[in-house]
Amino acid sequence: MRGIRVAWSVLAVAAIGLGVWTSNWQMFQITDCELGLPTPGVDYPGGCVEPLWSYFGASMIPVLAIPFLLFVVAAAACRVWVSWSVTIVLMVLTGVGFMSAFAASAPTLVSVLGSLPGVVFAFLLTVVHQAKASRI
Repeated sequence: MRGIRVAWSVLAVAAIGLGVWTSNWQMFQITDCELGLPTPGVDYPGGCVEPLWSYFGASMIPVLAIPFLLFVVAAAACRVWVSWSVTIVLMVLTGVGFMSAFAASAPTLVSVLGSLPGVVFAFLLTVVHQAKASRI
C-alpha cells in the first residue's frame, strides 16, 4: 500500500497548490458580480476583480488547509475506510461550498470550502485503494 500512501501525499501537496491558486481568484468567482447584481460588502467596480486573498486575508488559510489535512490523514492511516471517509467528507464540504457560493448574498469563507478537483482525485484514489485491498 506504499503507492496509495504516496498518492495521498502527492494529492496533499497538490491541495496546497490549488489553495494558493484559489486565493488568487477574483471576487466574482463567489459573488453575483458577474451578473451585475449588487453584492453586500463588495464595492463596485473594483471589488469584483479583487482577489479573494485581499478580501478574506489570512482567515482563508484554515479553510483552504482542510483538503490538505484530510489527504494527510488518508496518507498516514492508509486504510480503505479512512480513504472512503476522507472522500465523503470532502464531497460534503465541497457541496456546502458550492451551495454557499451560489446562495449567499455576501461573500463568505464557506464559499471556498472544499475542492472539486480534490474530490475527483480522492474518489478515484479511493476506488483504486479499495480494489488493491480486495485483491490482497
